[in-house]
Amino acid sequence: MSGETVCLTDMLATTARILGVKLPDNAGEDSYDILPALTGQSLKAPIRPATVLHGGNGIFSLRSGPWKLVKAAGSNRNAGNGGDSTPRDELYDLVTDPGETNNRAAVQTERVKAMNELLEKYITDGRSTPGTPQKNNVEVRRYPQPRASTTSAKKLEE
Repeated sequence: MSGETVCLTDMLATTARILGVKLPDNAGEDSYDILPALTGQSLKAPIRPATVLHGGNGIFSLRSGPWKLVKAAGSNRNAGNGGDSTPRDELYDLVTDPGETNNRAAVQTERVKAMNELLEKYITDGRSTPGTPQKNNVEVRRYPQPRASTTSAKKLEE
């Protein structure tokens, strides 16, 4: 058993290693070889420094160890509409708060800053693995865009 954070994208680099195939530099830009974790090898450091997550609602988050930084707009990211749309960060310790109910961003400002810098580097580089920077193939929004209410949408149509 391993405490490593892994991601489905890691299957590409892991499978390539098993098959003895070298991936091109522009393939698997976020894929880490997790074979050591799968085979129970003792690791001196985490395989992946952090994992970028991107929800269907446009919210970016970054997982690093027990910490999860969420680039949430306003206080209603789970509701998905209405409310405060001011960009803000949320930070959760997933070991003590797996339900993400206690936002620690205000008291862990240095951690928030460091995680934001790492996320920005990953976005700018177009990858989270070592290698040549790649161009992002989609528009990147640091914070999700607030949904227009039905009333606002009707006004835009008029």
